[in-house]
Amino acid sequence: MFPYESRTENVMIKALVILFVITALVSLVEPTYSLWFRVLRDYNEGWNAYWADTAVGGGRLYPPFTSRITNNYPPLSFYIYGYLGKLIGDRIIAGRLISLIGFLIVACNIGLWLRLIGVSGVAAIVPSLTFIATMYSLAPHIIGMYDPQLLAHAFMTTALIIIWKNPERIINVLLGLCFMIAGGWIKHLLLPLPIVVTLWFAKRSRKIFFIWIIGSILTIIITFVIAYILFGFDFLNGLLFSPHQYSLRYGMRLNFSSLMQLFPIVMLVPAIVMLSEKSAHIKFIIVYLIVSGVIAILAGGALGMDKNNMFDFAIAGSMAMGIVIDRAFAMKVPIRRLNIRPGIGVLALVLVMTVTVLCVRLKRDHTVEKLETLKSRENTTMEDVRIIQNSGISGAVCESLALCYWAGAPFHIDFWNYSEKLKTGKLPLNEGVKTFSEKPYSIIQLEAAKPPYSWRLPKSCNEAILEHYTLVRTSLNGGFFIPKNVKNLVTTPIK
Repeated sequence: MFPYESRTENVMIKALVILFVITALVSLVEPTYSLWFRVLRDYNEGWNAYWADTAVGGGRLYPPFTSRITNNYPPLSFYIYGYLGKLIGDRIIAGRLISLIGFLIVACNIGLWLRLIGVSGVAAIVPSLTFIATMYSLAPHIIGMYDPQLLAHAFMTTALIIIWKNPERIINVLLGLCFMIAGGWIKHLLLPLPIVVTLWFAKRSRKIFFIWIIGSILTIIITFVIAYILFGFDFLNGLLFSPHQYSLRYGMRLNFSSLMQLFPIVMLVPAIVMLSEKSAHIKFIIVYLIVSGVIAILAGGALGMDKNNMFDFAIAGSMAMGIVIDRAFAMKVPIRRLNIRPGIGVLALVLVMTVTVLCVRLKRDHTVEKLETLKSRENTTMEDVRIIQNSGISGAVCESLALCYWAGAPFHIDFWNYSEKLKTGKLPLNEGVKTFSEKPYSIIQLEAAKPPYSWRLPKSCNEAILEHYTLVRTSLNGGFFIPKNVKNLVTTPIK
C-alpha cells in the first residue's frame, strides 16, 4: 500500500515549497525596490495623485463633462491615498506602497480562504505564492503601481474571508457587506465577487440572502445619495458615462495574451470542473471562474484596458488550483515509476510553468538592467521636473502626469480621458485643436519626441502642437515643447 506520507515525500514537498517561496520573492524584488524611486511607471500614477490632492485639499473632485480633466473613479480611494500620503510626503510613493500591500493581502486571502474550506497547508500556500509570481509575469508594471484596483481587491477578498468564516452569523454578513461596498467605492468595476457571493447566498439560505440583498440595496442607495450631495451630478456623469472606445478585436488579443501569461494558474482550471465531488465551495469557485471570465472578456475590449480585467479570474483560478492540489494529494495511487503521489507531480508542474513564465517576463522586460539604471532614470526625471519648474509651472502640461505632479504644476489636461472625449465625438475635434493652439502653455511634455508624438491624442492635436510649439528637449521621458514665440527657457540642449 502506498503510504499517505513518507519521509521522501516530505522532503520533496518542502523543497518544492521553498522553490515556490524563492520564485515569489524574486517576482517581488523589482516592484518593492523600484517603488521608492521617482521614475515614471504608468499614466495612472500622476492621475491618481492629482485627484488625491484634490480630495484632501477640498477641491472639486468631479469636474463638468466638458472639462479637459475627468474623474471616472469612485471617491474613496482618493481620500485613503490622500491622507495616508501625507505620512510619507509623496502621494505617488505612498500609493505604490499601499498598492503593493493590497496585492500581498489578496495573495494571503487566497490561502486563508483555502484553509477555511479545509485544504491542507501546502495546497493553501502554493496558490498564494503562485499568484504572486504569475501576476507579476502578467502585469509587472501594475504590481506596486499607484492604482486603487489592488487595494479594492484586498477589500473584496477580505470581505469573502469574513463572510466565509461564519456565513450564518449576521454580523459577519453585514461586516463583509461593508468591506465589499468599500471595495466598490474604491474601484467600481470589480463586480465578479459581489455577484458570486449574492448567488451563493441565494442558494444557501433564504434568510441570509434577504438580509444581504436588503443591506446591499440600502447601503448602495445611502452611499450614492451622500456622494450626490457632496459631488453633484458630475459625480454620476464621470463615474457612469465617461466615454471609451471599444474594440472586440483588441479585447480578444488582450485576453489571449493574458491567458498565456496566466497559464500556471489556468492550466488546472479544467480539473476543478472534472472533480466528481461538487461541494459548496467547488460550486462557488466554478461560478466565480465563469462570472469573472465573462466580465473579463466583455471588459477587455475597452481601449486602455491593461490586463487588469483578468485579476478576478486570476484570483478565482488560484483558489481553484488549491482545491485541485489538495485533491491530488488525497489520491493514494502513486505516479508510475516515480513512486510519488500525484500531488507532488502537480506541484512540480505548476512550479516549472511558473518559473518559465516569470523568466520569460524578466528577460523580455530587461528587468535586471532596469533595476541597475533606476538611479540614473530618477536623476533624469528630476532634471525634467526642474525644467518644467523653470518654464513656469502654472502653464505646464504633461502627458506623463507624474512629471507635472512632482513639479508642483496644476492639473490642466487629462490626456487620456480628454482624448477619449474627442475620439468618440463627445467633444468636437476642433475643441482639441483650439486647446493646443489658442492658449500658449509654458511647456508641453509628450511621451515621444518623434511621430506619432502622443499616441493618446488625435492626429489633429499633435499637428497643432507641432505648429505652435518647438521641441527643446528630449529625454528618457519623452519630448518637451515650448511656444515658438517664447524665448527658449531651457538651458539644457536637446539630447
